Amino acid sequence: MDAATDPAVHPERERRHEFLARELAAYWPDITWPDTPGVRMERATPGHAELTNAAFNRVFGQERPVSHHRWKFWENPAGPSVGFLAFEESSGLLAACCIAITKWARVDGRDQRILMYCETFSDPQRRMGGRAFRAVGRAPGMQAAREGTLIGYGSQSSDDAIKIGRRWFGYRVLMSLRTWEKRLSLRPALRARFGRAGAAAAAVANAPLRRLRPRPASSLDMEPRARFGPEFDELWLDLRDQYRVLLRRDDAALTWRYVRCPVAGHHVLLARRGPRPAGYLVWREWEREGVRLATVLDLFTPRDPEPARALLAAAEREADRRDCDFIQFAPWPRTPGFAALKGLRGWRRSRREALDRVISLPLPLPAPTLEQMEVQWAAIDARNWLFTQGDSDFYD
Repeated sequence: MDAATDPAVHPERERRHEFLARELAAYWPDITWPDTPGVRMERATPGHAELTNAAFNRVFGQERPVSHHRWKFWENPAGPSVGFLAFEESSGLLAACCIAITKWARVDGRDQRILMYCETFSDPQRRMGGRAFRAVGRAPGMQAAREGTLIGYGSQSSDDAIKIGRRWFGYRVLMSLRTWEKRLSLRPALRARFGRAGAAAAAVANAPLRRLRPRPASSLDMEPRARFGPEFDELWLDLRDQYRVLLRRDDAALTWRYVRCPVAGHHVLLARRGPRPAGYLVWREWEREGVRLATVLDLFTPRDPEPARALLAAAEREADRRDCDFIQFAPWPRTPGFAALKGLRGWRRSRREALDRVISLPLPLPAPTLEQMEVQWAAIDARNWLFTQGDSDFYD
């Protein structure tokens, strides 16, 4: 122990350590490494891709190609995912699976690995009283903690997932994102009332709405982008420490997340002030129940709300040009995106979207240092976060 960490030399460190250990004790999950009779555990690898993806499709009634699974879990520039498979010993068949994605985050000016929980499921024919599900749900966080990861999180959490996660794994709701939306077209309403004739009449009926499209005064230039690039590395370095906690948003991370994503329809707007990048916005164009949606997945700007407001207004005009019916955005209230939204006309709370609840989990460490506990303490406080729905696997 050196003078910088010796409690006798720095008693305030000892007091801070005791305070954080006492406060975080309520958050650390009281779990042990799973040792479940009748269950054989294996760490997930790329070699399990066919097996786990087939199980995912069977459980959730999907037809996801295995290439999508490989992109999601094994091609991430932050490194391989951390996951476990539980096999029924008596039959050798897969009973449950939990895979969490490794990401890089920035916490109080330091780079930290973070774990995103996104796919945990069990075979309904082999629930084994929940033993296999509980075992695989515990294992990734404990393994990641052994390897130096301090925080886990997840999003798009259902009531059942939160209830089970709180009881078995120590999950807590970090924040709840409310979706706001603005109508860009009368087509859904006219179609519901008048059928095809109403949908055809929407082109004429939409004209008054288009005259209300915002064009706020701004010194920024908007540049649609098909790719990211070095400007986004520059922007990341410029803005990353304006927020206490956020996921990495450099060229490599954004390219993997949005360009290489098998789910199509992502559009990027880069704001410039002169030659320098000043912020960006990513939105996804998709359709649900016949309604064309433009969902803002990421908005990264300085604390000043002007770039966020200009980007949202530009995205609205672009989504309208692309014939979307609604533009949607679910900003965390303590961010420039929320402040910008409140300054634009026509946005309303969505009645079609449920709250997007984000859970957090400080991972259990055997003997955490003061620095590790400071990271966990910052990350479990929602007030410190810049979080957008693109930070999760939004319908991916």
